[in-house]
Amino acid sequence: MTTNDGFTDVVTAPATSNSPARTFGTFAPGVGPVFGQGGLVYIGNEQGTLFALRPDGQQVWRSQLPNEQGILNQREIKASAVVGADGSIYVVGVIGRRPGQGTAVGQQATLYKFNAGGGLLWQTDFPAVNQKNGYTTAPPNIWSSGGTEVIMVPAVYPTGVGVALHLDAFSSTNGQWLADTIVTNTPATTTGTSDSFLTDVLNFLTRWPPIFRFTEPYVSDPHESIPLYGSPPLPGVAVFADRRGGAPLVVVSDGMHDVVGYTFQLNPNQFNEVFRAHDTARQAASGPMVLPDGHSAAGTDDGNNGGRITFPGPSGTELKDVKVPGGILGTPSRTANGEIVGVGYARQGGFVTMLNRDGILHRGFTTGQTLASAAVSRNHIFVATASALVTFEVGTLNPIQLSRWSGVALGGLWPPVIGPDGRVYAIVYNTPPPQTPPNTVVMASNTLFIFPPPPASVARGVGGAQNGGSIAPPH
Repeated sequence: MTTNDGFTDVVTAPATSNSPARTFGTFAPGVGPVFGQGGLVYIGNEQGTLFALRPDGQQVWRSQLPNEQGILNQREIKASAVVGADGSIYVVGVIGRRPGQGTAVGQQATLYKFNAGGGLLWQTDFPAVNQKNGYTTAPPNIWSSGGTEVIMVPAVYPTGVGVALHLDAFSSTNGQWLADTIVTNTPATTTGTSDSFLTDVLNFLTRWPPIFRFTEPYVSDPHESIPLYGSPPLPGVAVFADRRGGAPLVVVSDGMHDVVGYTFQLNPNQFNEVFRAHDTARQAASGPMVLPDGHSAAGTDDGNNGGRITFPGPSGTELKDVKVPGGILGTPSRTANGEIVGVGYARQGGFVTMLNRDGILHRGFTTGQTLASAAVSRNHIFVATASALVTFEVGTLNPIQLSRWSGVALGGLWPPVIGPDGRVYAIVYNTPPPQTPPNTVVMASNTLFIFPPPPASVARGVGGAQNGGSIAPPH
């Protein structure tokens, strides 16, 4: 169960350049590693393979998603997995091949459960609604109450007049579909054939500002611009367990105007809406994360290289929005002290903002563009940009390490992730060399960088989050 807060309660070392690198096919934008029992690392690629790795990146096992309909309908993993309390791994595979016209046909999402050894336990297709299949690129999350785990995943369904974003619940025991609710109905805003309609709307929901807003990158150096490589996944849900008791709440963003909270109950299985924060001024919204005090935080993209952090429910205490530089498309993160870290996309680079309910505390800037959320430890903030992984001090937001990607790699679409032992993981896209001969076939690939943890003596010497200090905002 996760609140999507991007915080890992460990001490880290600044990310230096002397890290081992591993290649495991191609990763969809937004995908990151997750961690399970024994420190194993799990990640899935667009070739439909789920990998289990040791913390240093050495492969332990790999499992291929089954392809009942032939190689042309290869199932792809487009979002991060989630790990249950017993070590089981849940991952969504999708089908949506594109024939010569560029349209997607046969779209279908399937939820899979693997045991800790890589064995497939069950698989369940997302149910059809009005004879239309569900499709999703959102990561699954786990709702847990009284020892029962339920898998929660948002999914897109075409309707007669547009598209609907649903929230689906599945049993962790056998994959049975338990409940469904409509988060948002969106009228048609695109034209095209029935085959292409869902793809067009899905691309709209998954928001891609570099394509729609700017015909050419503003950044003169192409190594500072994020690669136009697919679309980020649909926002995943956050799950909030109130310390006062009761069943956890599920909080979901529709990626546009609404952040909605639901309770979920068993027997009968159903969702109940408890709050809806609607804001038509949002051009786009990040996924939600939930703070310990019960406020959720979501980012917006308001255009003109600016956005906000908004604070919808479940807390009943209303907080004002905080304006920040850059459009916040990645889910905000938090520090150990409860400050919020938002990473903003802008034409001229990336903005990093630390704030609390009273306003902005510190601002940072990166020359490379980024759409990725920050990863936060007790003592550091890590931000992945097109050109580098930047390490900031958590208390001051002072940049203390800039580790540029080697070769012709580009990042900024995959959030860095901190492991339980303090290692930092980051993904980049390997572009073809500039001197590639004509008609040469170059296989696309991604690289997983693994930055080492701090020495044990350093980890023992840092007792908690640092505080104080300030830097001037970028101009």
